[in-house]
Amino acid sequence: AGYQGLFAPVDTYSFEDFEKVMKINTLGVFAILKHVSKVMVEQGDGAIVNTGSCAGLGCPTMMPAYASSKAAVVHLTKVS
Repeated sequence: AGYQGLFAPVDTYSFEDFEKVMKINTLGVFAILKHVSKVMVEQGDGAIVNTGSCAGLGCPTMMPAYASSKAAVVHLTKVS
């Protein structure tokens, strides 16, 4: 999933807009990982490949929700 949301500084971002981006970009990945990991454990094998964004590795200004959500995807993949 990749929803950018608003292009705005963090001090003008609403909680509702931030939450929408996190739900689409992060919770969607979490839901897939939760279900796929069970199958992988049962079959004793598998691979997880997620597509994040360089925004999750750097600090782009004006994209606080998107960058945060993609950083979360990177780390969810690592801990899965």
